[in-house]
Amino acid sequence: MLENFKKQFFTALEQKSAVPKTAAQILMDELEISRGTAYKKISGDIQLSLEEAVILSGKYGISLDSLLAQERNTILFQYPALQGVEMSPRLFVEQLLAVLSVQAPIAGFKIRHSTCEIPLFNYIYYPELTALKLYFYSNVVWDLIGEQRPGQAWIDQLLADQDFQEKRTQIFNLLASTPTEEYYQLNILDTTLRQINFLQQTNQVSDKFVATIKEQLSEMVLTISQWAADGQKQRHDGSAGAGFELHLNNMIFTNIIFMLESQKGKSLYTTFDSPNFMMSDDLRLINRTAAWMERMKAKSVQISRQNEERRRVFVQMLHNKIHSMIE
Repeated sequence: MLENFKKQFFTALEQKSAVPKTAAQILMDELEISRGTAYKKISGDIQLSLEEAVILSGKYGISLDSLLAQERNTILFQYPALQGVEMSPRLFVEQLLAVLSVQAPIAGFKIRHSTCEIPLFNYIYYPELTALKLYFYSNVVWDLIGEQRPGQAWIDQLLADQDFQEKRTQIFNLLASTPTEEYYQLNILDTTLRQINFLQQTNQVSDKFVATIKEQLSEMVLTISQWAADGQKQRHDGSAGAGFELHLNNMIFTNIIFMLESQKGKSLYTTFDSPNFMMSDDLRLINRTAAWMERMKAKSVQISRQNEERRRVFVQMLHNKIHSMIE
């Protein structure tokens, strides 16, 4: 068990190094030891101390817990919501922007995404639609609003926050610049339509806001259709973005899953209480999820750059939902 752990640890060191180095060179540089001592620590003739392992794992971002979990056939998730940090719309976009800003420049970065909800990639383009989603998250998940339910006043304040709006646009452009393989279901609009209906019926939002949301949903559906026809996204300024591969999935139920892949590695994000994500970089889980996505792909219908009739029917059904549920 210990030998396998050490092998994985030294391999992880080499993979995490910003500059290509052997494990021996890393030990020499970081622990200030001789080449001979470094090789003896790798071979096991001299034991790598716990203190040394902690120093190296901290410097190179290696989870010792994850390496030990693999020996016990256990999957570890990170769940930031447990840290007790009070979430907010501003913090939500700041964290998302931080992740994308780090990942997007890495060579080969792409996202595989399955969802039963309006894709974040799409709704974050629209100020009012984003405000609607974050109002519900703030009310129900983050418990920021309580019983006051200020509705329109809260939404208007978020819409007037220029820093928030700039970060929202930056996120959209990063996502539009990232190749994605996406799996949608016919019910992707249902939750949002029920939310806006509820707000309308309880007089929390204005008729003007509801009309704007309806227009944005209709425009979003047309945009998805155009991206699918072209097989390519567009940035906020209308310039050409990255590739867009869309599959219609009505065979397998899915929650919201993001698989991030690049030459630096892979990671998995999945919702527990949307929009709070659990994250894992355990390759066993990632590879199993990738295999599950391949099975879903085999049961889905690709409607980007092909199957124009199926794409037209899908778009028309979404438009029908918008007009029938928002009066």
